Amino acid sequence: MWGKKDRDEMEEPVGRPASPLPAAQTPARPPAAAPAAPAPAPKPSAPSLSQRTRIGNAMVVRGELKSREDIYVDGLIEGAVKLEQGCLTIGTKGNVQADVETRSLVLLGKLKGKIQVSERIEIRKTGSFEGDIVAGNIVMEDGAVFRGSIDILRPKQPQAASSQAQPVQTGLPSIAPKPAAPKPTDPKPATPGADVT
Repeated sequence: MWGKKDRDEMEEPVGRPASPLPAAQTPARPPAAAPAAPAPAPKPSAPSLSQRTRIGNAMVVRGELKSREDIYVDGLIEGAVKLEQGCLTIGTKGNVQADVETRSLVLLGKLKGKIQVSERIEIRKTGSFEGDIVAGNIVMEDGAVFRGSIDILRPKQPQAASSQAQPVQTGLPSIAPKPAAPKPTDPKPATPGADVT
């Protein structure tokens, strides 16, 4: 009996993990690292060409085009283009004859019309523009063609800041205004029957 019990303890059933090694023979494990902090969100960058709606050089669009996405144009657009939050890029083969409202615009091809850009317009050296621009900021490279007018809009200042007068510093010593002289007051004549103390 004694022998059978010892033998059963030594044999391990199938599927049961092997007994652990003594502490001296245990393979060294690297210490458990603290949970990693979540990676910071990537900064938004300009969308790649594959993330934009593309109008190829064989396409012709006539009418009104509205979108919230970025659009890359290598074809022909006639009419109106409205991009509420996007960027319109007109490629070197692109030709747009339209009124355009967009957040930003990059011009490498041809554009003719009235343009309203809330942030920035870039006219590259291969770009050609004819018309009127209302924009927050404009950049033109050497070699760019421009015929028309430009109105640069300043960002609106908050009401509280614009209502307060800001002192102008001239580099001269400041002179404090003289305090106004107090006005003499006339003593009221005593009325008969009134107690004067």
